[in-house]
Amino acid sequence: MLLNLIKTAVKPIETTYRSKNSIAAKKSRIAPLDFIRGAAITVMVIFHLFFTFGEVFGFSSFLWLYEFIASTAIVDVFAGLFIIISGISSSLTKSNLRRGFKTLGIAVAITLVTVYLMPLLGYDNLGISFGILHLLSLAMLLSPLLLKLADQVPPQVAVPLCTLLFALTRNIREGYIGITKECANVIIPQSVREIPFLFPFGITNDSFFSADHYPLLPWIFLFIIGIYLGKHLRYAILPEKFYKTICKPVEAIGRHTLYIYVAHQPVIFFLGLVIEKLFLKK
Repeated sequence: MLLNLIKTAVKPIETTYRSKNSIAAKKSRIAPLDFIRGAAITVMVIFHLFFTFGEVFGFSSFLWLYEFIASTAIVDVFAGLFIIISGISSSLTKSNLRRGFKTLGIAVAITLVTVYLMPLLGYDNLGISFGILHLLSLAMLLSPLLLKLADQVPPQVAVPLCTLLFALTRNIREGYIGITKECANVIIPQSVREIPFLFPFGITNDSFFSADHYPLLPWIFLFIIGIYLGKHLRYAILPEKFYKTICKPVEAIGRHTLYIYVAHQPVIFFLGLVIEKLFLKK
């Protein structure tokens, strides 16, 4: 279904678009968007459970599961889908600045708690300096400019270009720009990597740590692709199957992702403490 949405974005505008008045009257939600968003946040919650139980509390079975998943691209794939859906949503709403500032406030609070408070309690490996909420909040705040850009650059140019730029900057955290290190177009000098406060752009050194790190580069390019998808979906008449429920529980999760993201880590941490105290301590 996501492939069909992408095809809708890159093909020329046809007569399958609603007028502004008719789209305003339409109240049906696009079910695949809620489903994909719900599935993505579910995978991220499970991954964070494995990380917290394995890395923080040292539960060996969860540590193995965490290391296995971390060695694959599973989490990044679902995170990428989540970011694209967020870009789509930013094209379908007029409250991007309000949503952006709200999300940024939550992201800053998460940093304050995980980077500064948790170490005082003896937990040093939970710090989130620039996670996915930081990324999405800044992307939402940039949405007015990105939407104007989408009006100027056709999707047939922008979507392939953003895909290429995502691929080229995918490994910027490793110190180079290019598809692989062997054929890297640009090697980032170590002196640049040592500059503080460049981590929001993905430029870091080996000493940098963030339990959740989704910098602007490369992930902002997926958000822009989502902007284009949403721009065309705004007035498109999609097949009826796009408005039919796929899985109600997953779609319900997808409609409340921000609250789930904020609440899940404290819940996981509390469960870890309970298990540790009741079953692992003599």
